[in-house]
Amino acid sequence: MATLNDLAEISDAAYGTPSAICYLATHNWQLLPGSDGSSTVAGDNYYGVAYQNTVTGEIVISNRGTVPSKFKDLLNDAELTFHAEPAAAIDAVNFALKIAKDNPTAAIVWTRSCKWALTALLKSPIPRTSQL
Repeated sequence: MATLNDLAEISDAAYGTPSAICYLATHNWQLLPGSDGSSTVAGDNYYGVAYQNTVTGEIVISNRGTVPSKFKDLLNDAELTFHAEPAAAIDAVNFALKIAKDNPTAAIVWTRSCKWALTALLKSPIPRTSQL
């Protein structure tokens, strides 16, 4: 099972933090092939990663949250004010569904999900074992 430190490092890896990526490589975590999840619906607005523990098989998905220097991220946050589901939420769900479909027996955990991504994931038909 992922430790709190593992979850924190996977969250940082979604932002491309070199020390987090190094930590994961030395603690039995590998980026799943094809799981460097960029947007399809929302342009360049969604980004997520999925790491799998090479010992336990557990998968952790992390969705990058708001980057204040990106206008589209700020727009997503504004849309939440009016209870609108941003386009990036669709990408978050599609990304998680792809990971779940490609790894049907793996336990999947979400971490560092921004509010819109977490809301969308909770509404989705993705099989879940646990969530943060």
